[in-house]
Amino acid sequence: MSRREHFLETLFLGEGSEAIAPDETVLWQGRPQTLGLTRSLFHIRVVMGYFVVLAAWNLASAHADGLWASAALGAAAWVAVPAAVAGLVFLAMSWLIAATTHYTITDRRVIMQIGVALPIALTLPLKRILGAGVKLNADGSGDIPLSLGRQKLAYLLLWPHARPWRLRQPEPMLRAIPDVRGVANILSRALLTASPAGEAIAIAPEPARAPHGEVGVAAA
Repeated sequence: MSRREHFLETLFLGEGSEAIAPDETVLWQGRPQTLGLTRSLFHIRVVMGYFVVLAAWNLASAHADGLWASAALGAAAWVAVPAAVAGLVFLAMSWLIAATTHYTITDRRVIMQIGVALPIALTLPLKRILGAGVKLNADGSGDIPLSLGRQKLAYLLLWPHARPWRLRQPEPMLRAIPDVRGVANILSRALLTASPAGEAIAIAPEPARAPHGEVGVAAA
């Protein structure tokens, strides 16, 4: 087996428990939040904001043309149809992604079971993970991107479980995790245990002025 094959195993599995060895300890298992995916992946607030602005523009234009109130409201109401369709589509896609995703952290590795049409499981040994980040949201949920150094993975293979805009050096990312700080602490302790002697893993404090900011989990 080559070093790359040893680093990254691509397994076709159904549930995370099937990939766990008998002598391996599961530290955490979970999946993304559906509503969290609609916010962080599909930016539903921005999309709905666009439709609100469009409806307001139509309403103002109809009023400026001297239309009656009912006609003006009708001119703006048609925007509600594509807005509702877009919202339902994004919600359905988020639910489907969440339902087909399973994250597992063990004392040896991080397993990401992903894929809607073609389910695969990416096995990332803890010793190969150089660091991680924690993107915290106001509700306590968030994302955990994993830094793999020079090891390269295809961005399209990882999406949507990839850190945004890291195209040259894609980073796998656990998305829309509830209680992301607690999961980050679990991962931090696992990385510390798996790291060579003398290396420490620490979570930097969250900046008080940036509730949506990013804090790091990195080897010192």
